[in-house]
Amino acid sequence: MLAIRFRTDRDREDARGFVRAIDDDPYDEVTRRVFADWLEERGYDDEAAIQRSWTAQAHQEATDVVRDWCGSNLYDEDEDGVVGKLFGWMTRYLDGVSYYASVYGSAPDTPDWDVWRAYMLLTGRPVADDEWGDFYISCSC
Repeated sequence: MLAIRFRTDRDREDARGFVRAIDDDPYDEVTRRVFADWLEERGYDDEAAIQRSWTAQAHQEATDVVRDWCGSNLYDEDEDGVVGKLFGWMTRYLDGVSYYASVYGSAPDTPDWDVWRAYMLLTGRPVADDEWGDFYISCSC
């Protein structure tokens, strides 16, 4: 579920093994530490700091924050699918593709800073304080 934005295609290709290993076993702290060193050597200091701050407990807490928010705001029987949709919307927002998402049903609250912090920890992608505030989710009713 990592969503690190690499500056070059070569970095993206070179990181593929790390990303695959972390996606396969998100609790492998050794791989995360080695990946953090690799990121830092290539100038991805913020991303490296996120990987170094990762712990199993922090991962669980971040997962709980996101699932609680989704459970209160996005209605779907597939909990993991809803989290994936939310993270997809948030990533597209950060990439400049879309500033909003549209859902069917009642209009949900906009994800707060706690949800964005959880996004950073779970995806490894840094979010600046001034990047997250304009994103919103509207009702497509």
